[in-house]
Amino acid sequence: MTRPGRWWPLLAHAALTHAAYAAVRPMVGYRAVELDGGTAAIGALSASFSILPLVLALPVGRQVDRFGAPRLVAAGGVLFAAACAAAVFAAGVGTLLVPIALLGLGQLAVLVGQQAMAATIRPGNRDQAFGTLTSVAAGGQILGPLLATAAASRGPVSGWTAANLGTAVAAVLALGAVPLSRWLLSGGGPRPDPGVRPPPVHRAAGALVRIPGMWPALAAGGVVLAALDLLQVFLPVWAQDRGVSPTAVGALLALRAGATLLARLLAARMVRRIGRRAGMVGSILAAGAGLALVPLVDPAGAVAVMVVLGVGLGMAQPLSMGWVVELAAPGTQGSALGLRLSANRLAQTVVPLGVGVAAAGPSAVFWSTSLLLGGASVALLRAPPGTSEP
Repeated sequence: MTRPGRWWPLLAHAALTHAAYAAVRPMVGYRAVELDGGTAAIGALSASFSILPLVLALPVGRQVDRFGAPRLVAAGGVLFAAACAAAVFAAGVGTLLVPIALLGLGQLAVLVGQQAMAATIRPGNRDQAFGTLTSVAAGGQILGPLLATAAASRGPVSGWTAANLGTAVAAVLALGAVPLSRWLLSGGGPRPDPGVRPPPVHRAAGALVRIPGMWPALAAGGVVLAALDLLQVFLPVWAQDRGVSPTAVGALLALRAGATLLARLLAARMVRRIGRRAGMVGSILAAGAGLALVPLVDPAGAVAVMVVLGVGLGMAQPLSMGWVVELAAPGTQGSALGLRLSANRLAQTVVPLGVGVAAAGPSAVFWSTSLLLGGASVALLRAPPGTSEP
């Protein structure tokens, strides 16, 4: 079992790596523009973040079951930092694709390992552990882009372009997390039970999906993340139609992120009062209602809607982590977290494509996504009794 003394190093590691990832994502787009890359090149770079995680999330999760979460966090952190550093010095769009793909793989390993460690550190209160971990991650996601854009705004300096400076900030943040692996690895960490042999990847995936209550949790978590992506993409379109400035849009998204951070800190308390299933269904329904209201409100009303969306979209993620881990048998929890991330990436790819094809205009996008969230809530309600609770 992981010692509680490693809780704070784990949170620091999560804050730094999430800040680095959130910092490097927008800088890659700027760097592609600096390198005269067109829309297709920027799209390819964006896809390169997710292609390896989509394919390898379950095998990476299985490494937790084989070698332990701290080792995966340490190895993933080194790969993540090295890829960030390599991205700083990429001289062309083609050479930038490789470090960005490896960066996505390193971030995947870090993410699965951090979640598995959180589950092991506090096995009796996983909702609180996941809530705190994801709150810290949300804080890093707010801070990272602010630091990177602040550095980029000072460029070019001494041969460093604006995007180089912003990416360098991401690399420094990622490198800052590497020494923390010493504390995460000390004392042995959460080691797999030698009497439990993890099954092969394909068998593990099939067995996990067949567990009663597993697929509704996977589907709901994926739809929630896809809804968040669509909100971030289409809120500027909503704003443009109403003459709302980009600065105001940034403030609305920051408000949503702040509400998410606070809501996740309260996730465990809510589970104790009403249960995980009711909490997850309620948060998803709140998010669906918020998305349905976006096309109907003015900028002032959007302030309240962003708070509702922050709570709804933010609360569902730690609760879905707890749901999935509770259902997984010993020796397969890392695989379950990897499967959850695979489902997330798949939903983040399929849902925007489907909604974009089916919907006519931004209002229809919000309403269609709201309906999907409603469907996810129904699936959770129909899950067998007892599958969602510790």
